Amino acid sequence: MNQARDLLFLYTETPLHAGVGFDPDAAVDLPIQRDETTGYPIIFSSTLKGSFRSLARAKRVDEEIEAAVFGALPEQVEEADAREEESEKGKSPFPAALSIGDAQLLLFPVRSLLGVFVWATSAQAFARFLRTAHRVGVGQEIPQIPAPPPGIAWVAPQSPVITEKKELVLEEFTFRAREQRAMTHLGQWLADTAFPLDESFDYWVQKMTSHFIVLPDEVFQFFVTTRTMITHRIRIDPETGVVQEGALWSEEYVPPEALFYTPVEVQAPDKPIEGLESAEEVFGWFRTLLDDVVQVGAGRTLGRGLLRVRWAGEEVDEAEEEEESVA
Repeated sequence: MNQARDLLFLYTETPLHAGVGFDPDAAVDLPIQRDETTGYPIIFSSTLKGSFRSLARAKRVDEEIEAAVFGALPEQVEEADAREEESEKGKSPFPAALSIGDAQLLLFPVRSLLGVFVWATSAQAFARFLRTAHRVGVGQEIPQIPAPPPGIAWVAPQSPVITEKKELVLEEFTFRAREQRAMTHLGQWLADTAFPLDESFDYWVQKMTSHFIVLPDEVFQFFVTTRTMITHRIRIDPETGVVQEGALWSEEYVPPEALFYTPVEVQAPDKPIEGLESAEEVFGWFRTLLDDVVQVGAGRTLGRGLLRVRWAGEEVDEAEEEEESVA
């Protein structure tokens, strides 16, 4: 086959800082990556690809395989340029077989008066998700979510996050809760399709159907732009034991329990390698490369940026394997 594709879900287990570097004009010294139009947190495709490439190197993947999957490095291009008979000047001798999109935000945790927190999304964010999911062949059976009117939040019937007055209290804001039967179905689909296939997530999978809410677009935008984590860091002078002069800065993080998604598409490599000759073989290799947990962004030694990985088609693949074993 010439092409393989799937949707990759990334669930934040620890705070995530996929940053853009120091910004003297921002309210925080080291802000996170955001969509230029909506302001939603995102993870740039270059950040993801670099993290996955680092994982391949940590696992000592052969350089030829790395180049075929992730693309040639600058020094490899220079070497090829020196051999003009093997490569056109300035053209990569190993174009990447792997294509990864920006990871978009789908669910954002918001503190709740009841139930501790909810997973919030909006009609706009969900419509973006469906547009991407349909392109890679996922979620065709899932309908669009209508946008709630101002001051209203869609919730699942009999959700434990609703007060006796049929209100939803998120931080200092109160919304009228409108029960929608479709919310239970959507929450269950996300729990079954996007949450990690691990027994440690059974508790969270069960809570998803009742703690999944849809907010008006502007409200969701407000929460994702103003309710991220801000931490302050200092550097201690080892000789004096006090903070070094000027060594105080702030960092922004996406909080734990957020859910991102990104489309992953694979082409057959231009330079086939034994065992990696088709798109399906490359895609299978890449899925094997990724562990259940990957580290993305800054703060590796602080335990930051640990993301749980789940492929949308993973459950389908396992079901097919069981059928084949029975046959």
